[in-house]
Amino acid sequence: MAVVYLAGLAAACSSSGDLLFSGAGGPSTLSGGGSAQAQGAGGASVASSSQQAASSQASSVQAVTSVAASTAVSSAASGGNDKLIDCGEMTCDITAGQACCYDKYGFYKPQPQTKCVTGDIYNDNCETMQTGWGAATRIECEGPASCGSGEVCCARRKTFFDGNQQYPLYDQLTCQKSCNYPDIVVCDANTTCPMLPKQQGGGFVQGVCQQSSLLPKKYLVCGYP
Repeated sequence: MAVVYLAGLAAACSSSGDLLFSGAGGPSTLSGGGSAQAQGAGGASVASSSQQAASSQASSVQAVTSVAASTAVSSAASGGNDKLIDCGEMTCDITAGQACCYDKYGFYKPQPQTKCVTGDIYNDNCETMQTGWGAATRIECEGPASCGSGEVCCARRKTFFDGNQQYPLYDQLTCQKSCNYPDIVVCDANTTCPMLPKQQGGGFVQGVCQQSSLLPKKYLVCGYP
């Protein structure tokens, strides 16, 4: 079965912590039973008009949310000191080069849903979209305490397509200098979340730190109130 990948956006109608994803807690079926994309020349993907509109909206608010995200960055200005990140029933030591590999949808059974891995993204045996056919999430930070001075833990949005099923996910969580919409800040109780674009009517709303439905337990993201 052919699998098509789309970086970024699903319909902006979610109200969970994992904003912007339609049906953020699980897969959904595309209308018409077809792929959400056409294939362009040379194998390049061409997004549908609705996806292009969503992308345009993301671009229009990027400058505003980029500035707001600096507030989240400033909450970790002194730098983190957590060596361990949660990974299901275990913890992974990021100072020893470990990351958590999370299989949200159970595609890789009988492998465990969460496991600690070592090595770079191409040699860690964590099947993410970065390395080909994969819907797992590589987690290198759990929040600002996992990151260095002036950095924020940022979850990168993706949508994984398998036939007429689409699976919202984050393909990686990494420490970054900024985390721009439509990617999402991974937060803790001390984080001041960025402003987020309202789902209807234009304008912005203050994001709040809450449980993610697409990450392991204990992972919080800056979502809609």
